[in-house]
Amino acid sequence: MDTANVGEVIPFDTFALRAGAALMLGVLVGLDREVKRKPLGARAYALIALGSACFMMVTLNFALGPTALERGIGIDPSQLIQGLVGGIGFLGAGAIIGGGSDGRLRGVGSGAAIWVVGGVGVACGLGYLAEAAFMAALTFLILFIGDWCDANLSIKDAVDKVAEKDEG
Repeated sequence: MDTANVGEVIPFDTFALRAGAALMLGVLVGLDREVKRKPLGARAYALIALGSACFMMVTLNFALGPTALERGIGIDPSQLIQGLVGGIGFLGAGAIIGGGSDGRLRGVGSGAAIWVVGGVGVACGLGYLAEAAFMAALTFLILFIGDWCDANLSIKDAVDKVAEKDEG
């Protein structure tokens, strides 16, 4: 079997570009959390995106590389994505803290952002850099607008007053 045309291994310069893009996009989302002193900051988001991208690229390199092809090792890279989704979901759950006396959960936005940043990393690892940048920008925008609304529109206060009325 001629393995030269079966699949191309990701060259190092492409690997570095994709990893750098994942890192920077993770930092973009993480900066919002960092500035607002949320449970995790830019470093954690950057590492999650970078790790996801690197795992994806290493898996692709192995799955498409000569060792796997010559030995007839069948590797399905989509299984890595499934594992990352679950693993990163676990990290996100760790960012969610049980509520205090008001019974509310804290950190749900950060937990969801961790999960999305893992997807940004996977997209970068697969070479979908424009799509990853779009996802990161939308995530940043959602976090920014959501926190602005919480701080300025008193939506939570109105909901709390309705809840108190219902209890009383």
